[in-house]
Amino acid sequence: MATFNPNSLTPIGRLFFHLIASSYKFMFWLTHPIVTKGKENLPKEGAYLLVSNHLSESDPPAISGQVGRAIGFMAKEELFKIPIYGPALSLLGAVAVDRNRPGPSTFKGIRQILKSGRPVLTFIEGTRTKTPGVLGTPHTGPAYIAKSNKVPIVPMSIVGSNDKKSKMYITFGKPMPPGDDLDETTWKIMERISELSGLKLPEKH
Repeated sequence: MATFNPNSLTPIGRLFFHLIASSYKFMFWLTHPIVTKGKENLPKEGAYLLVSNHLSESDPPAISGQVGRAIGFMAKEELFKIPIYGPALSLLGAVAVDRNRPGPSTFKGIRQILKSGRPVLTFIEGTRTKTPGVLGTPHTGPAYIAKSNKVPIVPMSIVGSNDKKSKMYITFGKPMPPGDDLDETTWKIMERISELSGLKLPEKH
């Protein structure tokens, strides 16, 4: 499995990231306008964990283009096997993940990015939302990552990225500290995402 490449932290890697992010930002501006709120809530420096809901494959590049800093993110391991696209993901600082069974290499890669002082984007549902208007069942992974790496959590929401006929709304919430109780922290994040997005919370199991 591909893992995080420390070389992506070089000036060339950061420049490449911003070029890609700017290209996506321009593309979305032409075809899918983005309305962004709450950017003042994003820490200007240091590592933090962005935790979002997930609607479409365009979410990572759309969000990356609005943060203003090179960020790390997770991508399914199958994407790293695609010629050109796979190496580009590694250079951008992506971490390969087996969505069925995330392994130690995934968490090691995330830890390396956070230690470098960069933000990391995670999707708390683990996959795209299946029921319109309702958030998916959350995973405790983001709460665990924040706790084990002692970084603040920035809850955020994305709405409209799965509908090309509407605008895309990206909203960043205020940072919150990691917590010792993973379940409690997870549902606090979900409540914030629900407030930011207007999407309903799923039932607790």
